[in-house]
Amino acid sequence: MVTILSHHEKGNETSQFRQKTEGISSKPIRLAFSFFFLALFFRVVDIFVLEMNTTDFGILPSKVFPILFILLYLRHREKRVSSIGIHSDDWQRNVFLAVLAILVFNGILYCGGYLVLFIINIQPQIIFYKLDYIAFDLVYQTANAFMEEMLFRGLMLVCFMTVMRPLKANLLQGLLFGLWHIVWPINSYLGGLISAGAAIGWATEYFFSSMIVGLLWGYMFQRTRSLLSPILLHFFINFISAYVFIEPSVSLIKLVLGLVGFLLTFVTVFVFTKKEMRYNKSNTLNEEVSGPPSLDTKR
Repeated sequence: MVTILSHHEKGNETSQFRQKTEGISSKPIRLAFSFFFLALFFRVVDIFVLEMNTTDFGILPSKVFPILFILLYLRHREKRVSSIGIHSDDWQRNVFLAVLAILVFNGILYCGGYLVLFIINIQPQIIFYKLDYIAFDLVYQTANAFMEEMLFRGLMLVCFMTVMRPLKANLLQGLLFGLWHIVWPINSYLGGLISAGAAIGWATEYFFSSMIVGLLWGYMFQRTRSLLSPILLHFFINFISAYVFIEPSVSLIKLVLGLVGFLLTFVTVFVFTKKEMRYNKSNTLNEEVSGPPSLDTKR
């Protein structure tokens, strides 16, 4: 069963995000793109100028500085971090949703990949990679998940939701999230590590795969009004993919299983949050009668 929102209900959802960003900026689109290009600047400097990706520290600075700038901006506007989805409301439910989504997505990707290779008479192997870096990667992947979720979903998606429909807003941030990741094939090409054709192929694959997971995390945020589930799912998908591999790697199998995993995780989020969304819509209608609540802008 699929629930189709009426224009009135979609307007209510957009209105809720408009209330969340009230006081953050009178020009939300300009704010969203300003922070996007600011974070992109740090990313470009880290990778192409300082070449931090070749050091033991990786590009950690370009993960930390955008977080600090977002927090400083919120402090300047006297807004709480809850305005971008960082709060403890329903945290048990959101953690459970994240665990469920992790099991569905990675279960399809890894168990499915192993099973498919076995069925087509290719002996699969589970490879664990560079476990000696795991301590640093815990810090790095935590900073990465917080920064990208705060930027793309907490700030940019919320800003986009104030001026456009939820689907269009999510598509826009997903598109930008995909573009955000093509720096890696560009860097490899400029460094002479791969050919132009290989760079284009890698960039295309990376763009669409990043856009797809970005759409999933954006949808999860729209359904829960919290960054907790997206941050946890983001962290574990990246962390597991950095250390666990199914060999031999077949691109077509990974692509198909990735799409299946995305669709099943999308359905899981939809079903899990369906009752909660009905409750939120009911509250919204009551607020329209009694008037919207006043916003606490104290930090």
